Amino acid sequence: MKLHDPIKISSRLLPSVRIGDAFLSVEPTGTLRDNKPQWRWYIDFLYGGPSFTESDLYGPQSHQKALECMLSFLGAFAESVRCEEFKGRKSENSDLFPEELREWSYLHSDEITMLELELQENVLIEDDE
Repeated sequence: MKLHDPIKISSRLLPSVRIGDAFLSVEPTGTLRDNKPQWRWYIDFLYGGPSFTESDLYGPQSHQKALECMLSFLGAFAESVRCEEFKGRKSENSDLFPEELREWSYLHSDEITMLELELQENVLIEDDE
C-alpha cells in the first residue's frame, strides 16, 4: 500500500488522517453484511487523550473510500452540532458519534470538510495489486 499526503500511518499502523489533535483511522474487519465489507473506525487523540472505536461502517470497498465515508459522517455530525447551537433543538445527525466528540467535531468541521474533498478528488491510497 502506497500512501500520499495527507494520509498517514497511525499509531495503530493503519491508514489515517489527522484532524486537529486526533487521528481518524479505519480497518476492514473481514466480515461481510449483505456482501458489503464491514469496517472498524478509530478516533485516537494525541497526548494521552481518549480513543473511540466502533465497527458500524459497511460498504466501502477500499481504505480511501472508508475514510471518505467517515469524514462525511463526521461532517454531518459537526453540522448537527452547529444547528443545535443556533436553533436550540436536537438535530437528526446528533447521535452519529459519542457525545464526547461534539465539541471536537464542531471545532474542526472545516478541516473535516477539506479532508473529505481532498480524498474525493485524489487517489491518495494505492493498494498493492
